[in-house]
Amino acid sequence: MSTIPPCTQPFGPEPSVGGSTERIPAPPSHRQRGMRKLAALLLTALIATGFAAVLVPGSAWALGAGKYCLYVAPSGAYGQGHIGWEVQEPGKGYWAGSTEADSGDPVDTWILFSSSETTIHSFFANALTANGKLQHGAGYYTEFRCHSTTTSAVGAAIAQARASTGYNVVWDNCLTKSVSILTTYWGGDHLDSGILRQPNAYFFTYLPTVNWGPEHFL
Repeated sequence: MSTIPPCTQPFGPEPSVGGSTERIPAPPSHRQRGMRKLAALLLTALIATGFAAVLVPGSAWALGAGKYCLYVAPSGAYGQGHIGWEVQEPGKGYWAGSTEADSGDPVDTWILFSSSETTIHSFFANALTANGKLQHGAGYYTEFRCHSTTTSAVGAAIAQARASTGYNVVWDNCLTKSVSILTTYWGGDHLDSGILRQPNAYFFTYLPTVNWGPEHFL
């Protein structure tokens, strides 16, 4: 990346000091400085609350329509089921992951990216080693469902996925973590939180009631 050499004048030649009639711009007034400071503070506040997403270059909301999916391992958690997730990054590829154990240790949560959704399917269908350990065996996950979205806050969703929140079997588990990632990706209240729900019941019974796509076998 090129840089401006020291002492160059990117905004035009410096006025000469000997007899030049070129007008030197006056410094901003106290009122102008105050207005600029107020505008900067307002923009900072908007960004912090999420309302300035459309104003920030490269904002995740600008990625447009996308898709998210849930994967199920029916035999997980002593037959109550286990859940993994996937989100599309439009024009680039797909992110996927899951929290595979109840330790609360980040090493038990994997997050991977691929430009190919077929590769994402293989992450779930086959034995997967990530973070230096075997996360699940082949055939553990059996199928998935997807839903299209009108927006795709990819950056925010992946940040949510990477946030270390520990583990609680009732309100902070593989299902609730996955749902929170998808909710961040699309926004709004499109999905039940998953709290106090069994993963199998959520996947096989609840998702069809909110117009998710059909089951696809891995």
